[in-house]
Amino acid sequence: MYGINMSVDAVPRFDLRRYCEWNEGMYDICTSDFISKIEKLPVAGEVQITVDEERLDNLSWKLYGSTQYWWILAVYNYMPNFKYLRKGVIIRYFSLSDLELLNMSLKTETE
Repeated sequence: MYGINMSVDAVPRFDLRRYCEWNEGMYDICTSDFISKIEKLPVAGEVQITVDEERLDNLSWKLYGSTQYWWILAVYNYMPNFKYLRKGVIIRYFSLSDLELLNMSLKTETE
């Protein structure tokens, strides 16, 4: 499994490029240790979508004060089509402290 690539100058901190191998013109999420462990994070809470066409970047901002977690929310909620959310959908969310613990537990690609 692919751990974390510390040589990527990633802003924001949780940039997908740090956690996935680049293969044949795309990031290979199937080999990412980080992505495989996201779904195992404890649920910190749930939020119900109350407007039509809500976006995960907006929801990430509301929950965490940053849009950088949108793709992690998508993985965490098993969302293959994650640009728009429908009214009534319930989204689980994780705590940032649990996400940081997961991030710190990863081995670098050279270990």
